[in-house]
Amino acid sequence: MAHTAINASIARPQIRSNYTSSSHQPSSTHPTSPYSGNSTHLYVNHALLDASVLFDKEYSHVYKLIEDAELRNRYFEVLRKNHAIFSGSEISTIHSTFSNLIDIQSGFPSPQALDILIDMWEMVFANAAGTFTPLQAQIFQEKDKFIHILINSRNYRVYERLVRPLYKISPQLTWADRLVTMFELEDVNGVLSMNRSAIVKFLKSDQDIKLKRKVISILIHRVVLNATDDSEKNEHFKLFVELCHIVGDDHFLFIDPEYIEYAKVVRLMAIPRDPHLRGISEPASQNSPNAAFMEHVTKLQDFFEGATPAYFNFITSSMHHIISFSPNNVLNYWKFKADHSKSHSSAPILSHHDLKIAMSALSSLKLYPEVLHLYKSYPNLHHEDQIEVLLRVSELSKDWKLLQTQFEEMYGKGKLPYVIHYAIVMKALAGIGARDEVDMLFDQLKKRKLTPTASIFTALISSRLHYNDVASAKKSFDLYMSYVNLGTIEKSTSAYLYRLLFKMYIKSKDIEQVRAFLDEALEEQKATGIQLISSSSINDLIEFSSSNYELEFMEHLKNLAEDLELTNMHTYQNLIKGYTKLDQYEKANELIYKAHSSSEVPFANVDIYTAQLKTYRHWIRRIPDPEQKLFYQIKQAFIVSLVTLNHMNNISIRNNSGLHVEVIEYFLSRHDIENAQKMMNLSQKREFLAERHFLPFMKYHLRQNTYESYGEILNLYRKMVDQRIQISTKTYVYLMKALIYLDGMNNNNGENAYKLLKSIFEMNGLSLKPQTLSNTTSKVMMIDMIDRAEDLFKIVASYVNDLGTHQNDIDMLVHFLNEIKKILGGKLSLQFRFLIYREMSKIYQKQNNYSLAENLIDNGIEDLSAVVQKYTLRYPFEDHLEPILPVMLVKDLRNLLNTKIMLLEYGRKSPAAYLHILQQSSDQGVRLSGTQFNRLFKEVLKDDITLDTLKLILSTCENHLISGNWVEVKIMRKLQFMYKLTMLHLSLGLGNDSTIHKYHILSEYYDVHELGALKRELAFIGDSLQALEYQFEANRKTLDARGWDLDKLLENIPRFFIPERRIRSANKISPTNCYQIWLALHRHIGTDQSIAFKLMDEFPETLEFLMYNEPARIRLGFFRSKIDKILPPRLDYQETFTQRYQRTELALNSLRDVEQSMMD
Repeated sequence: MAHTAINASIARPQIRSNYTSSSHQPSSTHPTSPYSGNSTHLYVNHALLDASVLFDKEYSHVYKLIEDAELRNRYFEVLRKNHAIFSGSEISTIHSTFSNLIDIQSGFPSPQALDILIDMWEMVFANAAGTFTPLQAQIFQEKDKFIHILINSRNYRVYERLVRPLYKISPQLTWADRLVTMFELEDVNGVLSMNRSAIVKFLKSDQDIKLKRKVISILIHRVVLNATDDSEKNEHFKLFVELCHIVGDDHFLFIDPEYIEYAKVVRLMAIPRDPHLRGISEPASQNSPNAAFMEHVTKLQDFFEGATPAYFNFITSSMHHIISFSPNNVLNYWKFKADHSKSHSSAPILSHHDLKIAMSALSSLKLYPEVLHLYKSYPNLHHEDQIEVLLRVSELSKDWKLLQTQFEEMYGKGKLPYVIHYAIVMKALAGIGARDEVDMLFDQLKKRKLTPTASIFTALISSRLHYNDVASAKKSFDLYMSYVNLGTIEKSTSAYLYRLLFKMYIKSKDIEQVRAFLDEALEEQKATGIQLISSSSINDLIEFSSSNYELEFMEHLKNLAEDLELTNMHTYQNLIKGYTKLDQYEKANELIYKAHSSSEVPFANVDIYTAQLKTYRHWIRRIPDPEQKLFYQIKQAFIVSLVTLNHMNNISIRNNSGLHVEVIEYFLSRHDIENAQKMMNLSQKREFLAERHFLPFMKYHLRQNTYESYGEILNLYRKMVDQRIQISTKTYVYLMKALIYLDGMNNNNGENAYKLLKSIFEMNGLSLKPQTLSNTTSKVMMIDMIDRAEDLFKIVASYVNDLGTHQNDIDMLVHFLNEIKKILGGKLSLQFRFLIYREMSKIYQKQNNYSLAENLIDNGIEDLSAVVQKYTLRYPFEDHLEPILPVMLVKDLRNLLNTKIMLLEYGRKSPAAYLHILQQSSDQGVRLSGTQFNRLFKEVLKDDITLDTLKLILSTCENHLISGNWVEVKIMRKLQFMYKLTMLHLSLGLGNDSTIHKYHILSEYYDVHELGALKRELAFIGDSLQALEYQFEANRKTLDARGWDLDKLLENIPRFFIPERRIRSANKISPTNCYQIWLALHRHIGTDQSIAFKLMDEFPETLEFLMYNEPARIRLGFFRSKIDKILPPRLDYQETFTQRYQRTELALNSLRDVEQSMMD
């Protein structure tokens, strides 16, 4: 066989050079992270980060094998000796390990994982003969995947030695065998070798041209992705050009569908390589392309031996295949060809293909006027193919007059307009709800005896979607089915069109109607044999169910997708998002790993990483256990490191936009604005900057609530305008809040906020004047408003609540709301309804109409309670003792209850009203905030409560609050022990009790009286200072001792040991309520100790704390009374906790100074 070294000058590190003989023993080298790079483009703490953090369950076992040499050797020893006698379950486990190794090596290739894979294969098949053992048969199922890994790692000799001999037992060869034996990719002394003669022989054979192109693509794609540097990649690109010549594709115009196999290779060659941006160039200027791009096209020219027609055709192909990845580079190519054409006018360099692609690139960048200008500038390149782009530009820019003109100008020009042109125009008209015009064009199309396509029927149905006209939409679908039955339209598009009908039902917000229509579709699909339910429809329904707190329906859809074999990566993604939204984090986590391992390239799907990062971002906030929280924080950081250090080699650049947004969210959650900004800059460089990249920054700056932060929101908005970013109402929500604040600070009387409000109304076809609303909104359709209504209401409510000073402003909001209800046909989402309850109650309070505000809040609570009850009754999981309620749902209820409690307090309602809220939340399993619980306790305890009410309060404390009180007890016990160590250390130094007496108020509080007793109590302490230092460092975080050290503690004893300490969390029983509960206990227990024992059994943590707290409360009371004698509080106002703390410190310091002067 003739072997050729592709690049003899390139030394490649050998991944598997030790596999040259069968005597090899498994390597015990401890692996390093496969992602140890030097890039510092973005900064993440990468200490201890390793790919293993992504995997748990069975994947963790695989990583233990990789990392633990001793475990690996033991495992191999058992495998080597016993593989013929393993049980069925053991065989399944071993097969799972091998399969998971393949997954990991496919997604995160590393020499260590590759070594273990080859070791396992060799051991399992060491004595293969006759027939396979059960274990061998299981592992052999993974043969093709194993072969592809050997191709990627250039290990043909391993295949020849370990796989090929097995065909004596199982002789059936597969496509993978054919590739590996044809390519024979191998590292020979660090240089890539391949069987060129076998490759050329295949390409010159009479095999189908599609297969030949596929072989060329696979070969070049594999060797380029695994090349060591740009020099080696260039050698492979030259080889691609040579091989294309062999198969007769030497014209290099690869824009027709028959050349789709070349797309990946063309993209690799076409996008300029850049170590930081992975080849994304700067946007094209109005002049010539920049120097870096010119250097790139010069390298391309070298592959074609000059500026040949094939070279310029390849540039056209490059433009065609990278337009969705890098439109700016398309324009760079266009500019290069245009410049070259001017200086070489004799040769036809530009083609009508180039013009169409350049127009499409400008359109994708939303440079609509430039599209028309470019088209008019090159009349000699005009072609009917470009009409499609012109029509789409008119549609996207909403230039309906131009669209009409362009369409009418086609008549009389040959057979124009074609069906595709009808489809574009009808789609545009459907987008604005022009149903009559769509129908007219459809009639015209039929008169011309043109056969309608699925796109035509899409426009017909979509035009009905605007009016939620389900009956008419169904008739259009039935007409489509008649064409399907005649065989003039492929039935494969049926599910796509039926999805539009599903969307109508989804927009109705009626879950029961949606479920009924799904059942109807299932029955019809079964009866006709035509697929009506697609993965996309299932995914839409999953998103709908999670938004409406329908967890049980979401589970039904998950099972349905599995039964109908419709589960895809988008299904996994939507399910993960849904579980996260509904706080089912364990379920989301289970699905994350299932999705990763099911990906085409395991652990390399960008959408799953995006969903995973979002899940962890929300989950970490809810995890109480510090170790578990740290575990997922490490996972979080690892995924971020993959993005920031550019290690996602297996993941498409084009699809990284959502992942970039999540990385921005990650950095902002850590207040790392600098790296978040770098991430947004990277998104801009990669040409997928969109509104969603800006929104996390706006949300972050809004929370800072400073003049500067609101100014940053304005700057972000200006940048979006400059960048031609499409702006939705979501941005205007933040912009309105910023202008309201800045107008207030600048004494601008809300002028800018009002101008924005007026502009937003006009953009949405509405008017600020209530009396004219009904005249304008008749033109506004449901489809236009349904996704914007909630944000629009937030904008108007913000303005009215913060700036509205007149009844006219309030009337404007009320009228706006009424008109929105009309437009939406009363179909309001749950979130919108809850928002209305909350905001409108604020307005009624502003009008001092407390009765109406309370009625509105009561309606909201009743509405929400019904959702909670339904969610609980239909909760689908039995592995939890109680249903896990979504935080979003509980938060909405808490917000309404906050207003309700405030209104009760204002109306001086009886304790029974507060008890009702407490009882209802307990019955529904809704956890209120600590502040809300304590406000309710305070009012309920004003009455002589019954034993049942007492039990309700104790149950609430036991389940939700008491842990916070025990944290405070823990803090006080640590302070007491450290105070004793401090007194022991200082007293031993002086040899007397003077220090104890110097701080006698603190000493009495902490039960320290004289040195002898203290020495006996702490006799087990060797070095008191060393013990104190250890306790200080060990408890620094618990004691919130930031900025303190041991020397500072010893110099500021009163300040450090003040017993006035509280945790920041409100999830604890307030001191006042503790005392009132204690009194209620005494009243009910009396002399009946059996009641006490029963309550202790039911509420042990709470009862134990209350018994501890009573003497502690008395002791603190004595301490405070002594402080009051030294420095009395002011009587003209209520002292806050912080003010009392400061007064206590002053009193203790003054007492210390007096004691010190007396001793002196």
